[in-house]
Parts: sequence; structure tokens; C-alpha cells
Amino acid sequence: MGRLFGALYLLVTVTATGNVLGNIAGQIIEKKQREAMEMILHKRITIKDFEKFDLDGDGRIEKSEFVIQKLILMGLLNPEDISRVETEFNTMDEDGSGEITLEDLNIYLAHKEKQKVLLRASAKQKSSKTGWKERRAAPAKQAATADDSDNNI
Repeated sequence: MGRLFGALYLLVTVTATGNVLGNIAGQIIEKKQREAMEMILHKRITIKDFEKFDLDGDGRIEKSEFVIQKLILMGLLNPEDISRVETEFNTMDEDGSGEITLEDLNIYLAHKEKQKVLLRASAKQKSSKTGWKERRAAPAKQAATADDSDNNI
């Protein structure tokens, strides 16, 4: 009985100690990350940084460019994700004005709906062709099965 109690006691204490140490390590890492983010937030950009921040290369840093670059430096944004979002925006900006108007959105949604309809029609067409082939093969398959059953007699 004493050994069983000892084994359970060790299991519980090791698990509890692991949890405590994991929490402490997590808090230390979180504190370091917050400190690094604060440094990035308070760091003034330099002339060298200007080119990185001026994403469109127009010689000016717009608010959106500044925010995006700071968030990337803080590790909160991934440049690949930004690229994907820009692609989505450009797709929705039907007239290429750099803005999404209600008209742009309606055109985009109508286009998406049309694509869905075409995909459904294409899928139906494929399934109906497959059905025709299967229907055509069915009598031959039944005849082959009937021939096999005749041989078993």
C-alpha cells in the first residue's frame, strides 16, 4: 500500500511541478516579447528605415504603411498574409480605383455567384456523363453475371 501511495504521490508532484515551471517560463517569455514590442513601438525610424516603410515607393510614408511595417517588425503580421489580403482587395476593386465601392462589391459578388453556378453546372454535367457510362455498362455487366451463374449449374 505504501508503494502505491508513493507512486501516486510522485506522479502528482512531478505533474504539478511541471505545470508550475511551465507557467513561470511562459510568463518570462511573454514579458520578453512585450518588452521587445515596446522597444519596436518606441524606436524612431531612421533614413535607412524610410525605404522599408515606404511600401509604394512614392517618397512618402502613409499612415497605413507605417502601421503595417511596425506590426511586421513586432511579429504580429506576416508579409505573405499582407500580400494575400492585397490580392483579395485588388480582386474586389473592380474599377482599380484603390477603393472598394458598393458598386465594386456588387459586381464582385455577382461574379462570384456566376462562378458558383458554372461550377455546379460543370459538376452536374460530369455526373450525368458518368451516369450515362454506368447505365451503358450495366446491361453488359448483368449479362456477364448471368453467364457466370449459368456456368455454376
